[in-house]
Amino acid sequence: MSDRIRVLLQAPLPPPTGGIATWTHNVVHSDLAQEFDIRLVDMSYGTRAGGDKASLLQKAGKGVHGLFGVVDGLLQHRPHVLHVCSTGHPRPLLRDAPGLRMARASGVATAVHIHGDAARLTVRPRLSHRILRKVDSVITLGAGSRASAESIGLKNVEVLPNSIAARPLPDRPPLGARRIRLLFLGNIQRAKGIIDLLEALKSSPHLDLFIVGRWMNDRDGTSCEREVRNRIADPDLVQRVHLIGPVATEEVWTYYAQTDVLVLPSYTEGFPMTLLESMVSGMPSIVTPVGAMPEVVRHGQTGWVVPVGKPDELAKSLRALTAKAVITAGAKANTLAREVYTHAAVHAQLASLWRSLNDEVL
Repeated sequence: MSDRIRVLLQAPLPPPTGGIATWTHNVVHSDLAQEFDIRLVDMSYGTRAGGDKASLLQKAGKGVHGLFGVVDGLLQHRPHVLHVCSTGHPRPLLRDAPGLRMARASGVATAVHIHGDAARLTVRPRLSHRILRKVDSVITLGAGSRASAESIGLKNVEVLPNSIAARPLPDRPPLGARRIRLLFLGNIQRAKGIIDLLEALKSSPHLDLFIVGRWMNDRDGTSCEREVRNRIADPDLVQRVHLIGPVATEEVWTYYAQTDVLVLPSYTEGFPMTLLESMVSGMPSIVTPVGAMPEVVRHGQTGWVVPVGKPDELAKSLRALTAKAVITAGAKANTLAREVYTHAAVHAQLASLWRSLNDEVL
């Protein structure tokens, strides 16, 4: 048995690529694996045709797989820490509750890592509190999410932001002689604010928009694909909006190198990796004040924060974009990413947390 602190990590790996899966990949392939003995219970659903959400049967099967994985890990790996990654929605919390109880009964320290806006915990506050109140550490992505977790009576809340590997700045086509290029990157759905963005863009003829991502149904099961395509066909947009669709992980960096400003007018977010990827590429962002985004994007310095669901306010920010403002804010965003959000800095915080959890149960 290893002398290192043993961590049982319940989390997904790609495919598909997403915020939690990317975080997991970064952790298990980092220097943390030298200090800690990490065993993974992979909770991914695999690639799904058409970008559809997993079916209830798939979710039930993965829940059973996760529980058996935790039980096997507790018996075979004998971990000091169980670290569970969760979206914070009620159903996944219920799925993970039995494994958390077994870990506590075995004397294992427990941490639940909410990879999303922890305001989701307030959807069923009593349920969330009952499951998480005995967890040794609830990890959130930012101070706003920590406040949401504490609002339901949780006391053991930590903040751990996402992180990014430093990259050379891309050789971006110079601004001045061309239109400013916006980038929308992520699941294409109403909850991500894509309709608001297309509405706001009509009054900014000096801007182009590249839409990169896969179609995804909203929580009500409907898709916005037809509405998006109809809006793009508008004479004010048809020459300026480029619908790219999904691309491979490495190809994403091509679009960061070819565009100038990331726009995420989301209605709900946690801490999107696209935000850090754009910052390390020297791009500012226009975001809404949801999840950790308003903590990362410093309004008027590294980007701009606009109200949720207000296309008129978003349009004002888009019309105000100039080459000088984009270049200045992009440079500041890049500096912030390299100083605060590198893997080295954030993984050091995670290592400290795992050590303290281990010390608590000794």
